[in-house]
Amino acid sequence: MGNSGDSRHSQKREVDRTIAIIKAHPQVNQVSEPYTQDDVFHLDVILEVPMPNAWRAIGESPSGVRRFEEIHLKFPRLYPLDPPELSLRADFSRNHAHIQPWLTSDERPVPCIQDGQLTEFMQQHGIAGILNQTVLWLEHAAEGRLIDPEQGWEPQRRDDTQDFLVADSSSLRATVSRNGGFRFTRMGYFRRHGHWLFGQVFNDQVPVNEKSIRDAVTWTTHNGEFQHGDSLALIVWPGKQPSGDPIVCDVYVPDNVRNLSDLKEKAREFGCVRELTDGLNRLAKCVRKYRSREACPIGVVLCARRPCNIIGTTSNIEICCYTLDFYANEAFPNGDDTPVRPCAHRDHITRELLSTLSGLPAEDTPPGMD
Repeated sequence: MGNSGDSRHSQKREVDRTIAIIKAHPQVNQVSEPYTQDDVFHLDVILEVPMPNAWRAIGESPSGVRRFEEIHLKFPRLYPLDPPELSLRADFSRNHAHIQPWLTSDERPVPCIQDGQLTEFMQQHGIAGILNQTVLWLEHAAEGRLIDPEQGWEPQRRDDTQDFLVADSSSLRATVSRNGGFRFTRMGYFRRHGHWLFGQVFNDQVPVNEKSIRDAVTWTTHNGEFQHGDSLALIVWPGKQPSGDPIVCDVYVPDNVRNLSDLKEKAREFGCVRELTDGLNRLAKCVRKYRSREACPIGVVLCARRPCNIIGTTSNIEICCYTLDFYANEAFPNGDDTPVRPCAHRDHITRELLSTLSGLPAEDTPPGMD
């Protein structure tokens, strides 16, 4: 018990030193008294966010960042060896890039203020450095500049995915043309009902009509729980504007698709809702005379053009994957309420992918292979 008390007293001293540093920061407006919860110290800090006078007068930016923003610091037992857990106010908009895909235990969003380990950053720059990065993050969030074109476009955040599709990124991106469109490809799948799906999207295009659909869609069910078979993936991409310029989506929002209505709205954001609707209508028309009671999954891949290359790639095409069930006779009996599940995308293992991961150009010969 004595050691526990000494440890707690030592941590309180560290927190008190930290508060002194925080109060000296030029952007700090207010600091709460430290309080304990779950046997660790907590602190609330009000930061003044740099912004133009017009926004200062209103009290917030057009993106919803307030002139005075509250951040919360939760100090771990090993502080200052470990950094504090930093979070924003609970109602802070999550329609910003560089926000972690989780919430704290009290439902607060967590900003990603540093490209790398926060522990290492803390050791080098201390709590003042963390405050500097947080103020900079909030300033960029206020101005809508969290995405740096030099670094690349951050893919849509997926907060909760149990399903994933394996698909060749290069092939999907090569499908995208200046004219909007859609195509069906083969998809093999294995799933456990109500839990998760593994799908593999192949590159070969499938003609979808009333005759071919019977061969393209097959399945086997085991004990009413596991299902595997062949189905389809629908690849969709946007076209061009009346001016002839390609349709580009430069708005970042998290992926919150939950049903077919949401999926259509997401496609509308990307500029390909007509193409998605045409593809789904084609499928629905082809299964009208098909007879089966089983639900079958279909993969949907929306290809969005972004204003700069996706982080870690040499392409501005973002790949967004989903899955939903269709039925024979009436493909989507629940209409726009049909459940849709976002899928994580996993790339096919190809020479190009391995070259990218190794840092070697694709044409290089590995050492010792001459």
